[in-house]
Amino acid sequence: MSDVIEKIIPVNPFIRIPIDDLQAARDLISDKVANDSITIDTSESPVFIDCGGNLESISCPKCGAPISFEVWGELMDKAYELSFSDLDVVLPCCNSKVSLNDLKYNYECGFSSCVISVLNPQITIDEDLRESIESLLHTKIKIVHAHI
Repeated sequence: MSDVIEKIIPVNPFIRIPIDDLQAARDLISDKVANDSITIDTSESPVFIDCGGNLESISCPKCGAPISFEVWGELMDKAYELSFSDLDVVLPCCNSKVSLNDLKYNYECGFSSCVISVLNPQITIDEDLRESIESLLHTKIKIVHAHI
């Protein structure tokens, strides 16, 4: 049987959230959502927060054209060389400059230097809990649903 991980990250990939705020959000989630475990991970620079086996496709946020995994891999390699300190890329479909964070990932993915991971939550995070987490973290969040 596979596991599900709800990965909670800030919308802004470059924001630095104090560990006390991350721990407060973790504690709130632990009180509201039955789960197997909750972890907090941080890094000095953004890393790619993936949806595991859920990733089906990627497309351009400007023109909607599909982006092949090969092209996306090349763009990721270039950004990795700079430790993801610059996520802006020029897409071959329409020559638009966009952030790798803003690509249309089907399922949601993103970049972040912090993540709260909820292993096998028994319920999905509803809008009220989401707003409470955002209040504790002082920023908008996105939730990456991963199957591993």
